[in-house]
Parts: sequence; C-alpha cells; structure tokens
Amino acid sequence: MGLFYAIVRTVRFLLQAKIAGAARQRGLTDEFLAAELLPDDARSNLMKIHVFPRGKYLKAAPAFSASDLMEALQSLYEINRCLIPSADDLYVADVGFLFEKLLIQLCGGMRSAAPN
Repeated sequence: MGLFYAIVRTVRFLLQAKIAGAARQRGLTDEFLAAELLPDDARSNLMKIHVFPRGKYLKAAPAFSASDLMEALQSLYEINRCLIPSADDLYVADVGFLFEKLLIQLCGGMRSAAPN
C-alpha cells in the first residue's frame, strides 16, 4: 500500500505543479495558490512542502499534459477499488497489471506531452 500512496502523492503533486505553472503565467503568486487553490493540509499542498521536492515537481510537470495526469488519477481510483474490493464486486482485476498499465501510460505520456 505504501507504493500506491507514493504514486498517488506524486501524480497529485505533478497536477498541482501543472496548475501552478498556469497560475504563474496568469500572474498569480505562490502564496495565493497555496492559500486559495490548493488543499489546506500541508502534506497535500505542493506549495507547503519543502522547496527541494517542490522544485523537482515543478521541473517535471511540463513533461505531462494535464489530461494525462487526470487520467492517471482516475486509474489510481480504479486501482484503489481493486485493492479494497467491496462485497458486491463480482470480479476484481489484477492490481499488478493495472499498476503496470498505469506506469507505462505515464512513461509514454512523458514523451508525447501536449502543453496544457
């Protein structure tokens, strides 16, 4: 489960970095972004984490399109549903396969990212 949550955190921070880049182009400050647009919880807010990892996320964000990151979050939601199936689920997909598929999509998206 630790790996799953690390991937969720990474994708979430990459999406926030994508938003931060667009906000900066519109003249919004990081302080406004942290206070008004991103989560209050410091562990979930890119602008409230240490400057070194924040810089890494901001540098990596242009390699992905916003739509790729949103699709990745949707895939992670589906993986989470498979990790913790409900009693009503008739079939639960192979979680390992879903992880592999997601990582291949993300790595492929790095090469073909469209500016968003």
